[in-house]
Parts: sequence; structure tokens; C-alpha cells
Amino acid sequence: MGKLGFNPGQGGTENIEIARAHYCLALKINPNNIRALYGLFLCATNIAINPKSTPVKRKEANKLAKWALKELNIRYDEKMVEEKPVAALEVLMNTIHITTST
Repeated sequence: MGKLGFNPGQGGTENIEIARAHYCLALKINPNNIRALYGLFLCATNIAINPKSTPVKRKEANKLAKWALKELNIRYDEKMVEEKPVAALEVLMNTIHITTST
């Protein structure tokens, strides 16, 4: 599978629009793709703040960036909830000292 790259320093808004479309497609194929979600957030944010973008594109990109950020926060929160019990168990296991009697 190929890698998608986003570098705001190279190319113009057209390349960022293409990258945004690719990230959207990657998320359509796999909604759990965190890299695509983050890439989409970066592209949409860049389009939203770029003065060369049309007002309509900036508004659309702003909505998309907000959505991507919300989804990233949801995924992060889910991951933290999953890992908390494991981390608590690891702390408990580290505090238990097992000794053998002879």
C-alpha cells in the first residue's frame, strides 16, 4: 500500500486539495485509519486558513477539520479507556512481592 504525504511547503493549494481527497478516500475504505484522519485534519486546517482558498472552500474545510479533530479526540478517548484497566493492573502487579518459603 502506498503512503500519502502532506507537506504544506511544497506545491500549492491544488496539491493540498488532492491530498485531502485521498485522505477522505482512505477513510471511506477504512474508517479506523488514524493516519488518514490526522492527514485529513492537517489538509483541511491548511485549506481553512489559506488566504488563497475561496470562502466556500475555507468554510467547507473548516467544518471538515472540526469533524476530523472531533473523531481524533473520540478515538484517543476510547484508547485511553481501553488502556486504563491494563495500566492499573500493571501497577498492582508491580507492587505485589511474591516470596517463596523454604
